[in-house]
Amino acid sequence: MDRIRDASRIADFSWLRDVSSGALAERFFIRGFRVDIYAVKPTSVRHLERFRFRLLVFDKARARPLLSIGLESDILGEYLLSVQRGTERSIPERYDSVPTYEFFRDRAVRIAREYLAKVKASKSPADDRKDVPRA
Repeated sequence: MDRIRDASRIADFSWLRDVSSGALAERFFIRGFRVDIYAVKPTSVRHLERFRFRLLVFDKARARPLLSIGLESDILGEYLLSVQRGTERSIPERYDSVPTYEFFRDRAVRIAREYLAKVKASKSPADDRKDVPRA
């Protein structure tokens, strides 16, 4: 298996908006990496948010995430599952309607596990925390 020794932090800073929104739905660990999932509920003020759900993966040694998986909408009203690693961005899935949080979470956690299996985590005392149970 090809291991990623130094995963680059994501280049897009739009994740800061999700973090500052206070819309944290879940926090858990996978292979020693912190995983935060944000769920932004549409309101009259936030009805045009680009990201509905976003999973961010943080290495303990870094303040910026190294992986972002989001359910976002485009200007045509289509929903996209986007994956961002460093400056690289891909769209592995497209949807006609908004998927549920559970659907997004299942897809995003699967993608995160596959990616993190190749990444070497920084060592820290948090390594003793338990990973999220497999479904």
